Amino acid sequence: MELLAGLVTALSKAVISSLISNVGEVVVEGVKKFLSVGVEILEKAITIIDGVAKAAGIIEPDQHAEDIGDRAMRADKKPEDFDKINDYIDYLKKEIEGRTQAELESLPPEERLARKAVGCAVLSKAISEKKSLDIPHDFWETAVKAGLTAQEIDTFLTKFKASGLEPEDFNKYLKKELEFSKARKFDNAMVTAYKELEPEMTEEEITEKIIGLKQDG
Repeated sequence: MELLAGLVTALSKAVISSLISNVGEVVVEGVKKFLSVGVEILEKAITIIDGVAKAAGIIEPDQHAEDIGDRAMRADKKPEDFDKINDYIDYLKKEIEGRTQAELESLPPEERLARKAVGCAVLSKAISEKKSLDIPHDFWETAVKAGLTAQEIDTFLTKFKASGLEPEDFNKYLKKELEFSKARKFDNAMVTAYKELEPEMTEEEITEKIIGLKQDG
């Protein structure tokens, strides 16, 4: 664990400055935020972000955050060169040749961590764009701490959008810090989501599951 913490420190001081020229200021801000949560949460967030990005058709089933981050760090163009972040990702997929998994795994640990953080930052923005929602970086940390899956988060985001809810309020919802009317809207959106995700569950079971999430959150 100390080694992993050391990698984050090394990245924040030595690698971040070089990322600015490689991937652009907007992505670097996201990278800093993802690195600030710690390696353990970052690794779990990657699983969720990858899953949501695949479900949204942003990346292919065999692609992942580290691959996208690696391509971004080797690309000549930045997100600022495109009108939409998803156009930038299409450019990375089509114009920048991907490395094999073996090649990625041969890189030094700090280099791999940098690529994962860059990939998360890029894909998080792409998911926000695709879902037409403002998804803050700490939303993914909340999802990890609540033990949620990519499928759950993908469905939640769809229901939040339909209900006029903002992902930035999700953490407050789980901590029971939202005003009553907004909390009720989240309750209803979550119930609708779980009815779709787990149709065999009764309403009482769904309610108990949501209460459990609030306790965990």
